[in-house]
Amino acid sequence: MGNSRDQRRAKKIAKQKKTRAAAQAKRATRTVGGKPSALKASQWPTADCWLSESWHEAGEPVSAVFVRAHDDGAHAYAAFTVDLSDGRVTEADVQLPVTSNHAMQAVVNRAEHGHMSQVSPESVVQLLQEALDFAQPGTAHAKGLQKVLDLMGDTSRDGDLSLRFGAPEDFEVTEAPKKKGLLSRLFG
Repeated sequence: MGNSRDQRRAKKIAKQKKTRAAAQAKRATRTVGGKPSALKASQWPTADCWLSESWHEAGEPVSAVFVRAHDDGAHAYAAFTVDLSDGRVTEADVQLPVTSNHAMQAVVNRAEHGHMSQVSPESVVQLLQEALDFAQPGTAHAKGLQKVLDLMGDTSRDGDLSLRFGAPEDFEVTEAPKKKGLLSRLFG
């Protein structure tokens, strides 16, 4: 009889260990000191990310929202604005934990720089990394930039954007000289 009791007890202990391990793993990706951090949230899966449609226009400010979602429904987002004329990050903010509605409100709020389009997370990371590469050394970026980078974590920067950094006049195409008309060629 003692043998079956020992087996039940061993089974119960094994089940408790498994339950505790699963709970600990979930907590490990969720909080630090009771509050979520951008570094911990960088382990969450990426969710819908957004970019203002002005990303292809040289010299324009471009807004982006990078979102991560925990499997328990919590979201974290990084919202930032890049000035394509000089590569400066002019605004940067990270919010977590938030609801999915709160993350979508961030997209709506960023629409001041034009309509926002859903893009891949890699495209948002590409925008930020190329802006930082283009900016002059010592450029003063927005205060929350490091938290934005922390939230992005090791997400690839292999987006599919063809970005144009610099002032708009650097990209103006000069018109080809007009051909002379028939009368100009005859009477010249």
